[in-house]
Amino acid sequence: MSRRRAVTLGVALLVAAGGAGAALAIRQRSDATEPPSSIAIQIATATVVRTDLAATQRINATLGFAPSQPPIVRRPGTYTALPAEGTVLTPGNQIAAVDGRPVILLHGAVPAWRALHLGVADDADVGQLERALGALGFGTDLNGDDHFDGATAAAVRRWQEALGEAVTGAVDDGDVVFLPASVRVGQAHVSIGSPSQVGQAPFDVTSTVRSAQADLDASRQKGINVGDQVTIDLPGGGRTAGRVATLGRVATAGRDDGNGSTGRATVPLSISLDEPGAAGALDQVPVQIELVTAARSHVLAVPIIALLAMADGTYGVEVVPA
Repeated sequence: MSRRRAVTLGVALLVAAGGAGAALAIRQRSDATEPPSSIAIQIATATVVRTDLAATQRINATLGFAPSQPPIVRRPGTYTALPAEGTVLTPGNQIAAVDGRPVILLHGAVPAWRALHLGVADDADVGQLERALGALGFGTDLNGDDHFDGATAAAVRRWQEALGEAVTGAVDDGDVVFLPASVRVGQAHVSIGSPSQVGQAPFDVTSTVRSAQADLDASRQKGINVGDQVTIDLPGGGRTAGRVATLGRVATAGRDDGNGSTGRATVPLSISLDEPGAAGALDQVPVQIELVTAARSHVLAVPIIALLAMADGTYGVEVVPA
């Protein structure tokens, strides 16, 4: 090959190329059917560069408010007030009114399941109530010790007085609903005048900030981890940054298409936006997510057209000394 020679990629390339700046020969024949004597060989070169490389995949998703844990009302009676769809409910807000009495949202992960009053057995729901009332400013002296004492009753009385309710110092079963976060009211399942059934969610709720939700092909989850940075392509050509918020580990089987075959199994993927305001008022719109599944830094790279398929199944390049 005169001064040119083929080398396999890898260590050999690092040695033969001599670092970034070495040139690669790329041959192109004008017409392979011509006799050898008349074949015109055009040779182009490309520069080996040292750069960062990343493998990415694009996923279709829906941008909107993600479903959240719904409020479960435990008071029987008749609904006399309900929030409008789109209302954001925060701790201290009324979720609904049953027989004219408010059901209040408080912050907590343990569901309300009993009345709370002096003499009730110690448990986590008591400490949760104390912390919730303290956060609303009704019990700064509460310590969240899971014991309902005089300080707890006093905080409950201050809270009841602020609500305009009967001041008893006790929380009846059904007075409150604990949820781990603020929620946005979605589709209603009841209307004013409907009977309230114990254990019923009067409406669906979603998160209060937009996120992107996708059903990821279970075979494509390798290399994706919670916290990974992603790019979101918005309608209209805009782009914004986000992160993998959750990635399901239990796959859902594909649906039967009616012809005896099913689609691929998927896992749920949720993406949070670094700047939620970048999505504007968009809701339930299709977007594309670009995820980096593998990355290498400071590597030698060549154009794909410069690669030569070797007999042993590897690839090589033809090096032209500088």
